[in-house]
This record gives sequence, structure tokens and C-alpha cells, in this order.
Amino acid sequence: MDLDITLGELIVYPNPTATGMFTVSYEGQINAIELFDMIGRIVQVPTDLSTGHVNGSELANGKYMVRVTTDSGIITKEIIVLNK
Repeated sequence: MDLDITLGELIVYPNPTATGMFTVSYEGQINAIELFDMIGRIVQVPTDLSTGHVNGSELANGKYMVRVTTDSGIITKEIIVLNK
């Protein structure tokens, strides 16, 4: 269930990412970070919930959706990967 979380409270950076590495920043508690391709398939990548770091260095170039489950609800943001 999506609750009232504004986009300003959740930041995904850098976006686009040139290395596949990015960070999810949120002032509350992050319970889960999931990555999906544009077809909706979950993509397994190493994540560190305590720091919000996501290691997508093995990802193919393209757009992905990051679904973050927080203490206040779920929010989804797009990330663009431009691995060189």
C-alpha cells in the first residue's frame, strides 16, 4: 500500500549513474530496497539498508525502477544506468 510519502523525502542519487552504483537517501527507516527492470522483473543486486547503497555495477544500461519500503510506506522512483 502506498502511503503519503513525498518525493522530496526520498532521494536516489546519482541519477543517472555512470557506474551502476547509487544511494537511496531517506530520513526515516528503510526496510527494503528492490530493483525492477522495465518489464517488471525483480533484479537482484547487492544492497546495504543501513547506508542505502546499491551496487548495480553489473546492470545493463537502461532504465530501472527502485521500490523502497520505508517505515511510512512504499515509494517507487526511476533510475537510469549508463555503465561505461
